[in-house]
Amino acid sequence: MNWDEFNKNNEIPIGTNSESAIQSENRLIRLTQVNRLHRLVLDGLTGWQALTAIAAVMESPQMEVLLGLDTGLQVPPALASEIDPTNIPLRYAACVDGPIEDLDASAIEQAVISGSCMLTTDIRAVAGLISRGGCIEIESRTQRPLLAVIAEMLRRYMARRIRCDHNELPLPDAEIIDLLISRTGNLSIRSIETEIYPSFIDMGIAFPESDDIGPATGSVVFDRTSRTWHTD
Repeated sequence: MNWDEFNKNNEIPIGTNSESAIQSENRLIRLTQVNRLHRLVLDGLTGWQALTAIAAVMESPQMEVLLGLDTGLQVPPALASEIDPTNIPLRYAACVDGPIEDLDASAIEQAVISGSCMLTTDIRAVAGLISRGGCIEIESRTQRPLLAVIAEMLRRYMARRIRCDHNELPLPDAEIIDLLISRTGNLSIRSIETEIYPSFIDMGIAFPESDDIGPATGSVVFDRTSRTWHTD
C-alpha cells in the first residue's frame, strides 16, 4: 500500500522527514537586473541541470555552448575516453548565438578568471553560467532562461520531497515563476513549511527583502490530481 492509499481522505500532512533533512532542503533564489542584464543566483541545482534548463528554451538554431569543465578532477589517461563529460563538474558555460572561435573562447575564459561578466566579451553571448561556492550564478540578456532554471529547481525540489523522479512532474509555467520572483526579486523555499497531503503539496515560500529570510508569506501548490501548479 502506498502513502496516498494509506492517507486517503486524511487531512494530516504525510511524508514527514527528519528535522535535519528538512533544514538542509531550504533553497534561496535571488534575481537582479544591472545594465540591462539579468542575474540569477540560486542553489539546489548542479551546473549541468541549470544548463539543460537554459538550453530547453533557447530557440536559435545557431546557438553554440562553450563548456568549462572542472579540470581538478584526476582521471587516468587510460580511462579518459570512457568518461561521460556530464559526470565532470561544470565550472562555467557560455551560450553564444553563432560560432565560437578560438579568440571568442579565450575572451570568455579570461572573463571567468577575472570575475567579470562573460556576456560583455561578445555581443552574441546570450547567457553565461558559473558554479561558485556551492551556488549557480547565471547572467542573461532576457529573463526567459532564468525563469526556466527556477522552474527546474522547484520541480526537482518537489520531486525530492515526494521521492519520485523529477521527469515524472511537469514544470511550473513561466508565468507562475515570474509572478513569484517579481515581488521582491528574492525567493526562499521554506522546507519546514512545506506540507505534503494525499491530493496536493503546499510549498511555503518567503520573499525576503534583506538577509533575514523570515517565515513563509506565500505558497506554491502542486495539485497531484490535475498535475498542475498554482500560487496565491
